[in-house]
Amino acid sequence: MGLMIVPFDTAARVMAFIGLQGGDERVVASPKMYCEIRHIQKEYHIEGGEIPDKDFCELLQEYTRELTDYTNKHDGEWPEWLNKMIEERYGFKPYKL
Repeated sequence: MGLMIVPFDTAARVMAFIGLQGGDERVVASPKMYCEIRHIQKEYHIEGGEIPDKDFCELLQEYTRELTDYTNKHDGEWPEWLNKMIEERYGFKPYKL
């Protein structure tokens, strides 16, 4: 049907967060997050052995830089938009880096 399970922009934000935060117990204990991560990996060919989606990788790098810069300037705190997204979408608040 061509429906997006996770919107493109949201997928890049989630993966940038996971890339920096890592897969702690809340990530693997959240069925929704775990399922969405698996879907994102398949959808954008970032699970290994394939050529990743170029546009997705560029957006992922952009968000990774943005999050890294923010956490460095704010003593490991995440930006409010990320806290809100993770809390509303997955039901937990990210740990401070």
